[in-house]
Amino acid sequence: MRDTYGCRVVDVADGELRLHDGSTYAHPRRGLDYCGKVEVTTISESDVPDLDDPATLGCLLALVREAWGDPSMYAQDRGPDGWWVWQSPANAGTVARHWPSEAEALIAALEAAP
Repeated sequence: MRDTYGCRVVDVADGELRLHDGSTYAHPRRGLDYCGKVEVTTISESDVPDLDDPATLGCLLALVREAWGDPSMYAQDRGPDGWWVWQSPANAGTVARHWPSEAEALIAALEAAP
């Protein structure tokens, strides 16, 4: 996943994030010079995922699949009907409908998980 500061989250464990941005400039909030290193920091309320990042969306989809126990779930843009999240035909149907973005549909599906 990527946070809104542009750093990749490479691991989360025990309330800590391992971040990497692969660059040599300072992190906007933490003021750290990454120089291609991975830094460990505690999770704070300002650590927000970048919901426009394809890797972040993939992580959300993986969480939805895990929460529903259905590895074939997927999100689909249905044009004017918005984004939908579908379960496999064996599990019968949609779990989120009519959302304006893929991220919002995935979050709704995650929140609706049993």
